[in-house]
Amino acid sequence: MPPKFSHRIEVRFRDCDAMGHVNNAVYFTYFEQARIVLADTLGLRRSLEQAGLGLILAHASCDYKAQVVFGDVVDVGVAVTAIGRSSFTGEYEIRRVKDDSVVATGKSVQVVFDYTDGKTTVIPDVFREKLESIQTETVVSS
Repeated sequence: MPPKFSHRIEVRFRDCDAMGHVNNAVYFTYFEQARIVLADTLGLRRSLEQAGLGLILAHASCDYKAQVVFGDVVDVGVAVTAIGRSSFTGEYEIRRVKDDSVVATGKSVQVVFDYTDGKTTVIPDVFREKLESIQTETVVSS
C-alpha cells in the first residue's frame, strides 16, 4: 500500500560523503524532515503543543537499498502503521524520482511526552484522530 503522505527533497552537496553518495546518517534527516512536514500539514504538532506536550523519538531504523548522489531528487513517503497508548510507529519509503526506484526504507517510533512531568503520556484524543486519519497497514517495499 502506498504511503498517505510524501515529501520531495533535492539532495544537497552537503548530504554527500567523501565517496560521493548520500551519507547513511542523512537518511534519518530525510525521514525527520518528511515527518515534521507531515506533522505541520496535519496540525499534529500544534495539537500537542496546545496540550503542553511534545514528541520524542524512541526508535529509528533504516535499510539502504541503492545509492543516491548529489543532484538526485527523492520522494520520502510516510505512513503511520501502528498507534499505541502513548506511541505510534511511522514507516518510510524513499524513492529516487528519476527512475522511481526504492533507495531506502525505514521505521520510527515516536512517543508523546509531557516535558513538565518528565514522562510519557497517553496520546490525546484529537491527536489520535489525526493519526488514525493517515494510518495504513504498511508502506515499505521488500
